[in-house]
Amino acid sequence: MKVDIFLFILFSLGCIDASAFGFVIPLLPEVILADGISLSVLGFILSFYPIGYFIVSVIFGKILHKYSKIKMLYCCQFLFTVSNLIFSVLPLIHSSFNRIIIAILARSLQGIGIGGAASILYTFIPEKYPDNIEEAYGYLEIAIGSGVVCGSIFAGFLYEYTSYSFSFFFMSLIYAISSVILVRLLNNKLEEAKRMQMRTLLETIDSNMVNSVPNFDCFCNGKSNDELSFSVILKNRNFLIIFLCQCFCFTTITLIHPSLTEHVKSYGGSSQDIGFIFAACDFTYASTVIFILKYFLRFGRKNIILFGGLMACVGLLIIGPEQYTFLPANLFTVGFGMALNGFAQVFFTVPIIPEYIAALEDIYGKNCNINEMASGMFNAGYAISEFTGPILGGILANYLGVCRGMSIYAILLLLYLKIYWSYNNASKETKNNESMKFEKKMSAPVSKI
Repeated sequence: MKVDIFLFILFSLGCIDASAFGFVIPLLPEVILADGISLSVLGFILSFYPIGYFIVSVIFGKILHKYSKIKMLYCCQFLFTVSNLIFSVLPLIHSSFNRIIIAILARSLQGIGIGGAASILYTFIPEKYPDNIEEAYGYLEIAIGSGVVCGSIFAGFLYEYTSYSFSFFFMSLIYAISSVILVRLLNNKLEEAKRMQMRTLLETIDSNMVNSVPNFDCFCNGKSNDELSFSVILKNRNFLIIFLCQCFCFTTITLIHPSLTEHVKSYGGSSQDIGFIFAACDFTYASTVIFILKYFLRFGRKNIILFGGLMACVGLLIIGPEQYTFLPANLFTVGFGMALNGFAQVFFTVPIIPEYIAALEDIYGKNCNINEMASGMFNAGYAISEFTGPILGGILANYLGVCRGMSIYAILLLLYLKIYWSYNNASKETKNNESMKFEKKMSAPVSKI
């Protein structure tokens, strides 16, 4: 797949958004836990990010095709910037209750901003790269993983040598400037693509006929533009099983977030160590996406999702580490567990949206709104895991400890993977199409950014 300017802009936007998200995780516990607030409350605060993320993703999945994606993207980037500025003033608030409330507000705005932006960016992939969906999503996931790595490491570095408030303020300034530039460039490329498409179509189709068609894009691509119904989608067994599998697997990523700071410090780690260990997950995630796209797609999406879930279970056992792993309890072991979790993440992230698209096409056939709905449901599933992960992780760490808590969730995930393997049946047509697409992709080398 050839990487063009449009994909590079999407890559850059995904990277800068993810870096602002990763920036929060190493720093926020320093302010919240300083007043004696428990890990459970910290997990509750962190979980307001996915509440906003979930709400905006579901709404965008339903209505995004009706509005200007660029204008909505500008609004999302603005909300994300505001959330970082609010985070910067938390040390100035002396009341623990008020600090919690304002942290919840900032985290919610962050979720709305990144959830909306991600939903918009993901919709461009099937439209722009219909024959290379998995690879294009892979590049975007590399951007997200790389962004979280850079953001968390940068946060640890700034906090070590400056202050909490200055770190967030400086990050907000960088984010605001870069996001405006990138969205403007994206808009220019979209306008250029529309002009070229219109010019080509007008050369081949009579203009009077074009004017009589209510939805020009859908007509030209031979698709319907019927509204999609959540009630119909969620009643489909295959779609629901895939959706729940995404939620269970993605929860493994956020389960450690509330207790990571204290867990690393219990082994003598510093703020920079927290940033590096947190980044280990996303580093392996970003660095192995292309490898997996090149060598593992041949095994089918269902198989690689299952393999990713199993690897995540092993990663949870090592993060503690659990005693029966016979691994030394030190920072290197914790970092290795996080890295393994990031490696597993690739297997159950890249195939999910193509799985959703295939499931939706089984329900509705070819439809113009499927891309938006698949993107919205992907981000909704991610938001649910972001919500349940920190809350569940905080509770498990408080009452059972990090080691045993991670092990219990690993068992729960194993039980659901058994359900996923037994009851998720892709249609014969979907399997044949997937095999044909893979053979076509393997005939050409995978390009790198």
